[in-house]
Parts: sequence; C-alpha cells; structure tokens
Amino acid sequence: MTEHEKMIQFWRKRNLALFGFSRNPGRVSRQVYNLLISRGYQVYPINPHTDRIGSITCYRSLQEIQHELEGAIIITNPTISIEAVKQCHDRGIRDFWFQLNTLDDAVRAYLNGNGLNYFYDCILMKQHLLQSN
Repeated sequence: MTEHEKMIQFWRKRNLALFGFSRNPGRVSRQVYNLLISRGYQVYPINPHTDRIGSITCYRSLQEIQHELEGAIIITNPTISIEAVKQCHDRGIRDFWFQLNTLDDAVRAYLNGNGLNYFYDCILMKQHLLQSN
C-alpha cells in the first residue's frame, strides 16, 4: 500500500481523539477541529484544563471519552505526545496523525517498536489536497 493509500485509509476513520485542543481560536488545533467537524468527522477534543471551550465539550483525558475511537490526532509538545500515544495504545488505538513539531525520536521509537501506524505532516494541507482530488 502506498503512503497516499494509507493516508486515505486513515481519513476513512470517522471517530477521532484530538490531543492538544487549545482555548485560542487561532491555534492550529482549533483549525483542525473546525475543518474535520465541517467534513462530518466526530472529533473528541482533549484539553486537561477544562471541560468546555465556548460551546465545545472537551475531555480532560482520553479516559473520559466513552465513545469508540478509531484514531488520534496529536497536536502537542513531544513530551506530552509520548504519553498520549501510550494512553491510546493501551486503549487499542493504533492509528495516529501528528501535526508538525509534535513528534521526536522517543515518540517515533515507541510507535515503531509497537507496530503503530502514523503520519507526520500538516493536517490542514493534506485534508485540502484530499478534497481536491
């Protein structure tokens, strides 16, 4: 399977956790959330500091989400990314998308060592390109 085919397969997943959801509407996590919601995805934003941002329900942790999750989007500092990945892996989530600057060698080693699937790229650009094809 090509990288493009794997990417398409990831975006067929409709129920996604979103780690790193920001209170700031200008941050990329908010743009990603809005884009995915507008395209019919069920996105569960995680922010450990609040249970609501505006009208959006947030979850303080992955454990609070009682819905089935098929994948996770990570938009956090790599020191937080590793814990997010471990929590997801413990829950059976095997597919990840990392926004740029959210992945380091320790996270890659964990992903590769456990046979987890991941992409590391600009979500907004890839979603735009997928819709253009």
